[in-house]
Amino acid sequence: MARHGGARSRVRIPPRSTARVPNAARWVAKHVVASGAAERCEVQVAYAIGVARPVSVLVDTFGTERVDRTKIAKAVDALFDLRPAAIIRDLDLRRPLYHAPRPTATSAAATRASPGSRPHG
Repeated sequence: MARHGGARSRVRIPPRSTARVPNAARWVAKHVVASGAAERCEVQVAYAIGVARPVSVLVDTFGTERVDRTKIAKAVDALFDLRPAAIIRDLDLRRPLYHAPRPTATSAAATRASPGSRPHG
């Protein structure tokens, strides 16, 4: 198993599975921990090309579970829809991440002094 470090934790490019699947896995793991079912959690999701539902969802609690691991896995399967379109919908990945851009200078002359001019101040 190769762990994803999560450095790109809030990538907002919905068409790319490399961007949305780690977000969904972290989302599921955070809910497992928040529910009190385990102290630590890692979720591994595997897909096959052309198949919407994941072919495998592995929930690892590193021995910190307070509820039977089978029950946790069944609850994750029942409560979380990990199909690509559902991830985009549930995590609202089509919503713009940033506000409207701030106004910027439209020419280089506005950002640097011309030769021979005195600096402000």
